[in-house]
Parts: sequence; structure tokens; C-alpha cells
Amino acid sequence: MRLAKLALVLLTACLLPGCGAQLLEEANDPGIPRYCGEPAKLFTIFVVQAKNISWASRRSANGTASIVTIDLVFENTAKWPLALSNSGNGIIYSIDYALLGENGATYFPEETAGVTRDMSAEKKVETKKKPINVHQLIKSAESAEGKLIFEVPRGNYVLSIERKFEGKPVPGNREDHLLMCKISPSDFSAPLRSKSRGVFGVY
Repeated sequence: MRLAKLALVLLTACLLPGCGAQLLEEANDPGIPRYCGEPAKLFTIFVVQAKNISWASRRSANGTASIVTIDLVFENTAKWPLALSNSGNGIIYSIDYALLGENGATYFPEETAGVTRDMSAEKKVETKKKPINVHQLIKSAESAEGKLIFEVPRGNYVLSIERKFEGKPVPGNREDHLLMCKISPSDFSAPLRSKSRGVFGVY
């Protein structure tokens, strides 16, 4: 379990070239999902799994660019509706999505959709007490889909999904607020888990 915790720390702190390759090695640790197609516990409340990962090419200002689209399914295992940004105890977080490359580069989504879409940047609604949660709620025992689209060179990456508070990492047990999994340069499609099956990942 110490190796898993070390990998999570490295993920958030790594900025030097070559560090991405080390993270990919760390992601082979049994305490971390090997691939995003495996269902895994997220924020202690949700189960997340990549339904599809597809690569394509499109023209850009710099020529031809590689695009990876990651379709994720999030299941709420709590007994009440929750959003990815909602801790359930009154705290509202922001959610960061990123791909880390083998060369240490970090990429952020070009587009987001579905439950992964952060409406706060487009519709900032506030009261005198605290910001209103404008993220999509997922009903108890139900699932919702989200889409992440990155413009990256085709290759191996680590996908990170992290809750932050006021733009900073959340103190405490890192596994409760950060998930990472691997994606490959090949297209991928996985059958979704049934709710009776076990969940692989960090608890």
C-alpha cells in the first residue's frame, strides 16, 4: 500500500521530464487500477470505468493532431444523490482531469461533456452563504456518463481525476480524492460491470 501512496504523491508532484514513465510503472502496483477499463472506486463514493477509449486524427493549426476520446461511466454507490464535486458533507470541490505522458508532459481536456462537464466556468451562481453546486447530480444506485477529449500525441498515458478545494489538493488521505489509471495508444471498448460484481481499485 506504501507504493500506491507513493505513486499518488508522485502523480501530483511530478513535473520533470521522464517522470511520466515512472508513473506508468507505478500504475502497475496492485493497489491501483492497471487500465481505465477496469472499474475502480472514486472518491470513496463512486465507481468509475472507461466504456470506450478511441483515437482519431484531425487537422489543426499545426497540422494533423491526434485526439483521444475517453467515455467514462460513473455509478453513485451512496444512498442519496451526489455530484462528483459534492463530498456529501457540505463541501463542494472542483474536479481536475489530466493526462500525464511518458515524457512528463501534462495535458488537460480540450472538451468535456456529460457529468464531467464543469458548468461553474460557464454559469457561476452564488449566494451570500456559499456557491451553489452546479455540477450534475447522480441519483443513488444509478450511473451517468461523461466524456473527456484530449489533443495529445498517440501513446501511453496516465489519466488522473482529482478533487481540489479552492484550486489546491485536498489534505488527508490522497486515495480519497485522487484516482489514476492507464490508457494505451490502442482503441478500447469494455463491457460495463454488473452491480453484483466486485470493484477493483483503492478503497
